[in-house]
Amino acid sequence: MKVRCTYCGAEFEVPDTVKTTTCPYCALTLTVKAPGEVEAAAVDHFYFPTTSLDPYRSLMNFVRREYGVPSDVEASSSLEKRELHYVPIYFFHVKGRLEVEDPDRRVTYAEEGIFCPLIAMRRNRMFDVLRNHIFAVRGRRFFEESVKRKGVFHEPVFDREEAHKRVRDALIRALRDEARANARKFRVRSEELHIEYRGLVHYPIWYLTYRYQDRSYEAYVDGADGRVILAEYPQTSVARAIQIGLAIAFLAAGGIIGGILALLMNTIYTVITGLITGGVAAIPLLVRGARRKARSSEVFELEEKLQSPFFRALYRK
Repeated sequence: MKVRCTYCGAEFEVPDTVKTTTCPYCALTLTVKAPGEVEAAAVDHFYFPTTSLDPYRSLMNFVRREYGVPSDVEASSSLEKRELHYVPIYFFHVKGRLEVEDPDRRVTYAEEGIFCPLIAMRRNRMFDVLRNHIFAVRGRRFFEESVKRKGVFHEPVFDREEAHKRVRDALIRALRDEARANARKFRVRSEELHIEYRGLVHYPIWYLTYRYQDRSYEAYVDGADGRVILAEYPQTSVARAIQIGLAIAFLAAGGIIGGILALLMNTIYTVITGLITGGVAAIPLLVRGARRKARSSEVFELEEKLQSPFFRALYRK
């Protein structure tokens, strides 16, 4: 049968036997009252079940594809630690619109509309890894007490009211930061804030450590879908040497091109510009090549592109 979400208005199909469902567009949990009729579910505590994928297997499949990894990394590695953590996350859907006027009386607007997960755990290594992660929103279930016995269970370190305040403050900061990018000074003409609470979710995260030769390496894997959030892995000496060599080549190329332009244009500034340009390309390679351990992720590159002023404001210290 077809139902319509009470929040975003989207229509979607659900099986006739379903009693609860989640909107695939805005992630609101709905209770089916009658055929074709739904309302927002009263329950606001959920969890995600873990995928059937073995997290260590997902990790090894990812690591052995990375550049510079020893060919025997999978065969010669052994799992040291495997911990399932249930991380508390408050979910909100936020919308905001700010209308401002600059000293020249020009009117500009700043807008934000985003699905917001707010991690409600103490700041530690896991928090730092997860703060930029894009969590799954489909497939969650109503919370069961048995979840607390399945792994390391983290209670929220602040309540729903505090979470709402943090999200609201972040939305205001993000809107003002956007407005400030267009006008250093402005007067607020109107402000609209809409913050919809979507529940507390305990989200599964695997923490793994494995040993290769004489060193340990750590990794974080999304327990809901098996994505590798962050993984450390060994690099061969050849791969490290190649990266350092490329870094030196970038620096040299920048200096040479800058020198040639300096002779043609009779200015020293092109040399400085060339070295800076070469340095920008060289520094990541130098840093990576200097370490025996490298880090990579299946998701961070995408996530960094998706970050908005709101998320930068949300976890601002």
